[in-house]
Amino acid sequence: NNSGYSEAEFADILRRQVLRSMVLGAMSVPVQVPEFTVKAVYDARYGEREIDYATVKYSDFKVDNPTDEQLAEYYKQNPQIVPETRAVSYVFIPAEMASPDKYDAGYATAVKVEDDIIAGESMDATAKKYGAKYVAIKAFGRDNRPVDKLMTDALVSKIFDMDEGLESEMIETKDGFFFLRVDKINPSHTAEFATVKNSLISDWKKSEQKKQAYVRANELLVDLNQDGKLQGKKTATVSRTSGAPVEVLAAAFRNNTEQNTIVPGADAFYVLSVTGSIAPALDTKKMADLQNEMQSTMDKSVA
Repeated sequence: NNSGYSEAEFADILRRQVLRSMVLGAMSVPVQVPEFTVKAVYDARYGEREIDYATVKYSDFKVDNPTDEQLAEYYKQNPQIVPETRAVSYVFIPAEMASPDKYDAGYATAVKVEDDIIAGESMDATAKKYGAKYVAIKAFGRDNRPVDKLMTDALVSKIFDMDEGLESEMIETKDGFFFLRVDKINPSHTAEFATVKNSLISDWKKSEQKKQAYVRANELLVDLNQDGKLQGKKTATVSRTSGAPVEVLAAAFRNNTEQNTIVPGADAFYVLSVTGSIAPALDTKKMADLQNEMQSTMDKSVA
């Protein structure tokens, strides 16, 4: 009554509390992982596949050097982007930030530096005037930051958020006080063809080899589908982690039995035929370990 509830409203509150306790109580009871689930995961993890596969390497195909026209056409389809870079400079006033007196002294100097910079003084002249450190850094990108132990991730992030020609406000770090300036921004752009022409030759040749390798792999696949014969094949029994190249292993367990496919790799195409599936022998220790692993995962999910 003091809380402003009627009897019906108070009864509804109690009813909701009981319902909540029943739901949460049920969730707190451990849920056992079904045995058939453990068995299915065990079979999937430790089962093996019987496969035939042939390797068609890109390097097996000889390609002459390209003409300038061929390189130019290739570059239109595969342009190289030069990432944004920034040239910066900074003034650094060192201070023992954990020492109040030395912090105050450093801060007082930083305030003077800030006032002079705002008044239009150059950063290098201001640094000399107050005995601070001035550093000018040539253009760098986000992923090739300069070798400068004072240039932290936070400062680099700040630099790439600033506009060209502007100085930052005073920045406190664990080492002292910073003032940053972005001197020049070089926007990201497509590299001129002439500057990358020579570096494109190997990429072009590999692209052409890849095309020819795919044509050959497709011929092998057609013969395999029509005649059941795979020229240059290797026969192997593989697990999920060994027995063939990684790309072949992934496809062997992804594909259905008696399925024939072309599998792309980093330096070759593989023509793959999954000929059989082998169920794993029962290993009680592995089964028990898997049961514990899945039970732990289930308990965390419920919690």
